Amino acid sequence: MLEDSIAFAIVNGRFPRVGHMLQEHWEDPDFMTYMEDLLQGDQFRKRFPREVDNALHCLMVEHDVEFPNFTSADRDF
Repeated sequence: MLEDSIAFAIVNGRFPRVGHMLQEHWEDPDFMTYMEDLLQGDQFRKRFPREVDNALHCLMVEHDVEFPNFTSADRDF
């Protein structure tokens, strides 16, 4: 469960708005699309601090484990 994740606690503690969006998208098949957009950023937004970036990547793995039918391997990118 997302709320029990240490990685989620790291992200939510530093970026509560992102934490809220993670909760909104967690059980959604488009979670990985949201995560890719979040991690890629854009020219107007700075990258996340390393600790948060690592936690977001951990959450991608946790999501794949919890929802194997939504894995990133099923998508083209």
